[in-house]
Amino acid sequence: MLPRSEAFKLLSNDGDFLLRLSKPDGTEKIILSTIQKGSEFNFVIKYFKKLTIITTQTIEDLMNQQLKCSKKNLIQHLTLTTPINRHPWELTKQSLKFGIVLGSGAFGVVRKAELNGNKVAVKEQNESFKLLQEAILMQKLQHQNIVKFIGITLDALPFMLVMELCLNGSLCDYLQLNYTDTGTKIKMCLDVASGLAHMHNKNIIHVDVAARNCLYSNNQVKIADFGLSRILPMGVVFVNILANENLPLRYLAPQTYQNKVLGKTTDVWSYGVMTWEIFANCQTPPYANNTNSQVKNQILSGKILEFNSSTPKEFSQFVINKIFNKNVTERASMNEVVLAIENMIKDRVKTTNKEKKGKKRG
Repeated sequence: MLPRSEAFKLLSNDGDFLLRLSKPDGTEKIILSTIQKGSEFNFVIKYFKKLTIITTQTIEDLMNQQLKCSKKNLIQHLTLTTPINRHPWELTKQSLKFGIVLGSGAFGVVRKAELNGNKVAVKEQNESFKLLQEAILMQKLQHQNIVKFIGITLDALPFMLVMELCLNGSLCDYLQLNYTDTGTKIKMCLDVASGLAHMHNKNIIHVDVAARNCLYSNNQVKIADFGLSRILPMGVVFVNILANENLPLRYLAPQTYQNKVLGKTTDVWSYGVMTWEIFANCQTPPYANNTNSQVKNQILSGKILEFNSSTPKEFSQFVINKIFNKNVTERASMNEVVLAIENMIKDRVKTTNKEKKGKKRG
């Protein structure tokens, strides 16, 4: 079930070809994708009784539709010379040994599993095409603070997304169950900022930045769950909200409520809400005891979340002034957030070292 755009990334020379599944009108079809005389072609392979055939009419119709010009005589015959084999990330269900369920919800079900003797996590949901889109996006991301993409099963429905297993589960669950000191919380915030900065540098926005969508393993936070993520076209700052898009209302920036748009700066705002969650140990949701309508009114009126007293002053002030800034031109970028937190950590280390020296002298 490979999209046309992804299929032709695997084809480069005349005669290269591959077979793929597609559901252009809701029904499964086998598509032959190939390069012929420098041009891209897709042919529908139709079933007729017990035979599989390519009809001349189907080929001509498809060529005219996709090339949008009259090239009926471009190819007198099809020359298929080099089959493109299955990519390493194209997995089969038979290669997986399934274990216990790790979690479930609106995102689907995540199970523990084994792949070639290695422990992995497997995500499954009913909307397989959306899961495939998530997998394609995850391929573009390689960063220590982003959950590692391993592959996706494409041999049967529903598809299954295979990724690295993070031992401590979601960041939110970890914070609720474990005492976490201030220094560790600041490091957690830096981890997420670093991963999100990597995404933004590749013109990808997450859209659903929250502690529940981050995983924790080996003292490191990794961003996960890219179901709502979007790739920004080059030069585009904002994209419009999609129809019936289920957005995290308590994490949205004022611009999203006002103009129905999403972008890097709205991700930054959501990141600010997530830092509030971290210092609150995920004990309550943002804007607790408020309806969604009340949350919207508070965000638009400029009322922001208040950090608890355990949050370092320099950190909370930075978030309030540079992240929860209603003016998007004055809101910090994720690269600036990373730099600011790194400097805070350095200052804390210097202060701690001075205090230790002072105690020794005393």
